[in-house]
Amino acid sequence: VFEEQVEVAADTVYTICSGSPTEIDPILSAPEDVTYSWTPATGLSAADVRNPEITLTESQTYELVISKEECFLIYTIEVNVAPPINYTATQDTITCDTLPIDLEVSGVGEGIFIEWSDDSAFGNILADTAVLSVIPEGERLYYVRLNDENSCSVVDSVSVIGGAISATIIEGDTLTSCEPGSELMLSVQNNIPAQELMYEWFPLDVVVGDPFGSSVTVNPTEETLVNVEVSNQ
Repeated sequence: VFEEQVEVAADTVYTICSGSPTEIDPILSAPEDVTYSWTPATGLSAADVRNPEITLTESQTYELVISKEECFLIYTIEVNVAPPINYTATQDTITCDTLPIDLEVSGVGEGIFIEWSDDSAFGNILADTAVLSVIPEGERLYYVRLNDENSCSVVDSVSVIGGAISATIIEGDTLTSCEPGSELMLSVQNNIPAQELMYEWFPLDVVVGDPFGSSVTVNPTEETLVNVEVSNQ
């Protein structure tokens, strides 16, 4: 009669994600005045409840004893940990080019669903393929999520820093001095304020003062080609 009062799930073999707390539900119904005992207690939120929360990194087989007064029932509950999701993702990338680059996830097994996003919460899905093509623009972080058939997932991110430098010499390509040795001011305009630029002017023998600013004073004594090297950080 006691056995008829306890309803057990038809399948008592479960698969959970490694390290992810999961509540299993092998006992569908039972009288309120019964006691539960799970052994071993490995990974259990509690060993004396009907359906504990389980956190495992390795598969485990449990013995569940349900008892009422002198009567008891014994069940075997098997909890398997899903295999890890193996993959290789594109490394963080820095480029000075503006051409599209491919971010890729490789080495993925069958049954793995891939999603790319520029949102860590994956509210904006950019692609559901192994390769995502992006145009380098400043500094951006892309996220990739891999989901398996057990609803387990792993999330990784790829940083892309790039894009061409946009700067202009304000005075144009040619500047005329009235007298040899006269001082002239040259300046570079940063066309994208968000980009942090560094400057170096040369030749140094015509530069007056600091050669590393966006503006510089020069005093050439003859026709001279003044150059500035602009780089981003």
